[in-house]
Parts: sequence; structure tokens; C-alpha cells
Amino acid sequence: MSKIKTVLLGCVVGASMSVPGISGGSIAIMLGIYHRLLSAVADIQKDIKGSVTFLALFAIGGGIGLLTAARLVTWLMSTAARVPLCFAFLGAAAGCLPSIARQAGLLPVSPKKLLLVAGGAVTAALVSAIPVGAATESAPIQFIGGVAVAAALVLPGISASQMLYTMGLYEQVMYHAARLDILPLLPLAAGLIVGIFLTAKLLTLLLERFGGTFTVILGFMLFSLTELIPQWNSPVELLTGAVCAVTGFFITFLMSGKENAQKCTQDIVNYDG
Repeated sequence: MSKIKTVLLGCVVGASMSVPGISGGSIAIMLGIYHRLLSAVADIQKDIKGSVTFLALFAIGGGIGLLTAARLVTWLMSTAARVPLCFAFLGAAAGCLPSIARQAGLLPVSPKKLLLVAGGAVTAALVSAIPVGAATESAPIQFIGGVAVAAALVLPGISASQMLYTMGLYEQVMYHAARLDILPLLPLAAGLIVGIFLTAKLLTLLLERFGGTFTVILGFMLFSLTELIPQWNSPVELLTGAVCAVTGFFITFLMSGKENAQKCTQDIVNYDG
């Protein structure tokens, strides 16, 4: 994978994270880079130079994509394009599901697989049920919040921005970040770093030892779709929204075709630095 391509993929994932309800992990799977990210974090000691270089390039791209898309999305969400845009987000997220289902080996369907999907959906529901305002300005809670947000970053189907909001951290983080007031964000950043490594390591072990891990992830993603369903006020908004949802679905469905699904599972082995 070339350095330029790594930066560009980081841009796409970073941009997706600025979209309400969209999981960066889900987009990374769709793009066929998810396993490489997991291995770079969880097994960094095996190739320190290669992993650090890869993660740095990806982080640069992610930062560029996040900052660029955040302004655009924020502006669009304040215009008449809000409802169609939300439907497009819903369709785009749904378009990732066939790729995840293939990797999970969902077919043929069995009671065990359905139970794993349900378990993933219930877990995601419990996460989203965290009361708003559960976190405060105290350093220990900020650290725990950072760990929780890290889990949302690593686990597909869970939106990191939504996690920040449900834990009551979103406004605090945005307030300090906009003013480049770094000191109050240090406990959160520390929890984020620790959480990413712990979650990535755990998920890597699960993927290696238990074949049903992606089936659980599919449940995460299915529940996340319910969080993206927008409110509409007129039949016209519903009609245009439906068109946008279908368009968003087919764009991501075509992007996450069989070739990308196979590449995703092979990235951890075939990465050439």
C-alpha cells in the first residue's frame, strides 16, 4: 500500500467520522483497511517502524478529512439539505452491511449466528443508552470517557462522535478544541490512546480465535442504522430522502464489493509497508 494511498484512505475515514452516526470503523472495513489498522496497533512490536509510519500517515489523512468535512457537514446540516443528507447517510451506512455479512459468513443462517447478531445489537443499544451528561470535567471520568470513545473508534457500527455526545463530552471537547485549549483535554487524550491499544488488541485476539466476531460486529452496525433514521416534515422531504438513501446505499455497496471484502481480510498478511 503506497504512502499516498494510506493518506487518502485516512482522509475518507476521517471525513466519515464527522458525519453524525457514521462509524469510522465501518468505513475502514468497507475500504479494506480495517485489519491493517488493527494489526498496526495491536502488533506494533512486530514491526515498529512500519506500523508507526503507517499509523502516522493514516492519522495525517484522518485529521485532514475530519477538519475539512466537519465544516462542510455542519454547514449543510443547517440548510434545507439536512433531511436528504441524513437519508443519504442512512443509505451509505446500510450499503456497508453486505460486505460485513460476507466477512461474517452469515449465510447459511443458523440460530447461533442470529444470536450473535442479536448480541451485537443489544451491546450497541446499551452503549447508546448511556445517559447524556454521564461524564464531567473531572480527570478520572475524562480518562474513562477517552477509553470508551476509543472503543467506539475501533468497533465498527458505533459512532465516536455519538459516543462523545451520549457521555456528555461532545460540547466540552468541541469547546476546548476550538480554542486550542489542550490542557483540559489531556486526560481524555490519555484514555483515548490507552483505549485504542487495549480495544485493538482485544478485538484482534477475538478475530483470531472466534469465528463469530464479525457476526457480532454486524449486530453493532444493524443497530446503528436505527440511530440514523431522520425526522421528516413533509411528503416531499420523504420522497427526496428516499432517493438519496437509495443513492447512498448503491454508492457504498458498489465500493464495498467482493474484491474489497476479500482484501480486508488479507490486509494484515499482505501489507508491504
